[in-house]
Amino acid sequence: EAAIVRSITSMSERDRVTQILNSPKIVQVKAKHDRAFGVLQGFLLDTSLHLLELEENRTAERVLSEFIIAAEESGEMPVLCAGNAGCFNPYFYRAVARYRLLDDFGALADLTKAELYDPEDPNIANLQAWILAVCLPEQGRDLAKARLLAERAVQRTQSSDPHALDTLAAV
Repeated sequence: EAAIVRSITSMSERDRVTQILNSPKIVQVKAKHDRAFGVLQGFLLDTSLHLLELEENRTAERVLSEFIIAAEESGEMPVLCAGNAGCFNPYFYRAVARYRLLDDFGALADLTKAELYDPEDPNIANLQAWILAVCLPEQGRDLAKARLLAERAVQRTQSSDPHALDTLAAV
């Protein structure tokens, strides 16, 4: 899988998605849950995951939820990650969609699951920190944990990611 991740990061977004969708783990999910795979494939190939409008985030959340349920039922969660920001982690992508839909608690739950599959991903730590420090109601914020997560994200990016630096400054 490390070789897959390395090759994925040097590709265009469309080629990367195609490589992801042809990975052995996702093909195993496809064999058992063809509809969920088809919906995810169409969504990933037709949409830039980072430039979604509100309605598209609703679609993303729904599609990723269907795919995650199918993958969990099959016993094969297709997460292609190795501490690499270019990886495919369906829990992380659904967390982003939920965050954009202002479902902060849903996003945090997905980020916790995403972290189980890729504990070194700085994007996971960064979004967790941002939500804990900025998005939750004041009584639900955890600034100490947010600071640790933000520092971890900055460290993992070697202080080169402006989003991680912004999060740390906000904490």
